[in-house]
Amino acid sequence: MHMTSFGAETRAYFPVSLQPVFVGDEGSQASDFHAVVRGDTGAVLGIHRGSYKLVPNRAIFEPFEEAIAQSGIALEGISVAEGIAYAGRTVVREYTFPAVTLEPRVGDVVEFKLKVLNSYDATNAFRALMGGRRRLCLNGMVGQEQQALVYARHTNGFSSQRAVAGILKAMERYLALDSEWKRWAGRAITAEAAVPVFEAMPGSNPRRLEVLTETWEAEVVAAGPTVWALYNALCRWATHAAVRPSSEENRAAIVLHREAVVRRTLASPAFARLAA
Repeated sequence: MHMTSFGAETRAYFPVSLQPVFVGDEGSQASDFHAVVRGDTGAVLGIHRGSYKLVPNRAIFEPFEEAIAQSGIALEGISVAEGIAYAGRTVVREYTFPAVTLEPRVGDVVEFKLKVLNSYDATNAFRALMGGRRRLCLNGMVGQEQQALVYARHTNGFSSQRAVAGILKAMERYLALDSEWKRWAGRAITAEAAVPVFEAMPGSNPRRLEVLTETWEAEVVAAGPTVWALYNALCRWATHAAVRPSSEENRAAIVLHREAVVRRTLASPAFARLAA
């Protein structure tokens, strides 16, 4: 992720346009389809039907930042990290609010974060998810919410009013995690109890299980053998686990996928049995 500033010009504001699509040896135009083409590189970022409305990143991230400013959330020290994946098909921005915090354990502070994404290839409409950032290790703390709190399809545009309401709802749900996270921090579990949670993760495999076991052991040193340590092991894997060197430029999208895996794991019976 590349650090940028709130309200500043950003690498994500590259030019895009809709171009006709031609098919077959004779180059016949596919009139029902258009290609999203990146103007500075010529990369094709997506193919869409005629109902698709092209909304450049600038036209949606700038109003979202205005909505953040209008929401009344404390902006002191706000930081913005940005990742551009797959030549620009997906953009992920993380807005972290150091003035809005929870402290599940003494000295273990988690800052409120909004993770915002947009894509040109139909993998994601514009949406914002609630999460956090743990100061101890800079883990991205994955919220259990499956549904985006701010959402906008490319066919019907962005609503600032809905965005402000969604941002405030996200902060409200974040602050409501205080009692649950404190309960997790006080609930002791064994290493053996953590294994079924790792095995319940979608796409589980022996190599991932090995990495998660090592991550769990590291988190136990910091937080003790608790559900909180288990949760942090999952989040640490999502944020920090290695990716292939050839995929490093797409890390933002890879982490996004991993966080979806963690969300599904937190909803699993295996985790629920320990966290209840």
